[in-house]
Amino acid sequence: YKKDGCEVYDSAKMTLEEVIAVMAPAAQAGKTVVRLHTGDPCVYGAHREQMDALDRLGLAYEICPGVSSFCGAAAALKAEYTLPNVSQTVIGTILPYYCKYVFHNDDWMYSTLYLVETLVIVFVIFLCPLVRDRLGKRNLVVIGSVIALGGHALFLLNPTSFTWCLITTVIRAIGEAPLNAFVFGMIGDVVEFGQWKTHLRQESFIFAGGSVSIKIGSGVASACMTSIMSAFGYISSTAQNVVQPESAITAIANIYKFSPILIWGTVLIVGLLYQLDKKYPSIMQELAAREMC
Repeated sequence: YKKDGCEVYDSAKMTLEEVIAVMAPAAQAGKTVVRLHTGDPCVYGAHREQMDALDRLGLAYEICPGVSSFCGAAAALKAEYTLPNVSQTVIGTILPYYCKYVFHNDDWMYSTLYLVETLVIVFVIFLCPLVRDRLGKRNLVVIGSVIALGGHALFLLNPTSFTWCLITTVIRAIGEAPLNAFVFGMIGDVVEFGQWKTHLRQESFIFAGGSVSIKIGSGVASACMTSIMSAFGYISSTAQNVVQPESAITAIANIYKFSPILIWGTVLIVGLLYQLDKKYPSIMQELAAREMC
């Protein structure tokens, strides 16, 4: 439903820059602008980067909750229940460009790939606690990193096939799930470790630091990608007939091909160096003994 004279744009065919280029001038002109999303904005919504862009432009906005009433609190706080990690930021930001300029499809391929990846991640997250006690959080994250690396390495065998991309996206998503499932649990372990080491419990400080770091990492990743694209001649425009230079298309393809390898390789190295899982039982025993004294 819309009023007569209302301007309507199909965001499925638009990049982030194109969406902001439409919204910002209209809002600055005093018009009412609605950015309509499917689902709910606080659960794996794609609105974080849009909010950041509007904040940079000094434009006020309001988030209306979606289909679920429990999401009203998150919308009022401008928060998300499922914060994306750096890998999801990279993939979620560059994938629309990859689909448009490599797969030559800006209608449904991006939505399909992103939906499939999200559903697989959520499904596997629910399975992770079933094997956590046997394998441990750190080991599951390491195994997941190897699976994510392997899945994306397989994608490189045929990077121009959408079907192959869909299959390897499922594999990569299986590997991404453990980090999504346990990252804040591992931060919680650091709280106990800090209390054991320093006799001070800095719970709010550590969790706030973790949350801020996720936002900074996502922001830096987005800035790096857009800077690389601009450096290689990407033309940001709302016009549908803009022809991108070959250098920009190559840059887009290389970002999508190799950034996840770099990110999950780093996660794997950090996971191998993380040793708190082994010390955690004895730390908790000592903390319990201190409480009894």
